[in-house]
Amino acid sequence: MKDKTQTKIYKKKKCQEILKNNFISEEDRMFLLELIKNHPNYDLKVGCGISNFFIKKNQWNNNGFYIRRLNETETDFSYIQCLKPTTKLQDIKTACRSAIAEDMMKISRPGYIAHHETPFIDIFNLWFKDKNINEIELNDTVDNCVVTSFKDKKISEDFRNFHNSIASVKEITPEKHKKIHFGELQ
Repeated sequence: MKDKTQTKIYKKKKCQEILKNNFISEEDRMFLLELIKNHPNYDLKVGCGISNFFIKKNQWNNNGFYIRRLNETETDFSYIQCLKPTTKLQDIKTACRSAIAEDMMKISRPGYIAHHETPFIDIFNLWFKDKNINEIELNDTVDNCVVTSFKDKKISEDFRNFHNSIASVKEITPEKHKKIHFGELQ
């Protein structure tokens, strides 16, 4: 167990280092070729085959990994999904965050806000307690779609209204945001 955890930590740090350097060496390319094999949507991501990997800013202005296929089409991929694929419950939480993203961006710079008084997870749990996980459908995975959302916009609006009736948020520093959200491999 310890070796597996150490390997994940190493791979996560290696990915973060590559993204920070904004450059993919041949050694990094070989690393990414092995890493992508663990992606839950491997076949969709690889398509007709990988020509190369590159780094590009995503919608949150963070560096992200992208694949250029042999037919010149491109798609993004999450290294986090390669290290530990998300569960449906985690994806539903992400869809809830997507449902409130526009409201949150109006408050502050993208990504630099935090819930106080009532943490997001508590708001989510209150909202979700009477829901049936099997009845909630999420958007399909498609090329270059980095947003997880509900198929039924009524569910999105329901969470948004519930959240906004309870939530109190405040602006935080980028450093504190990173500690809150990216401190541990989740």
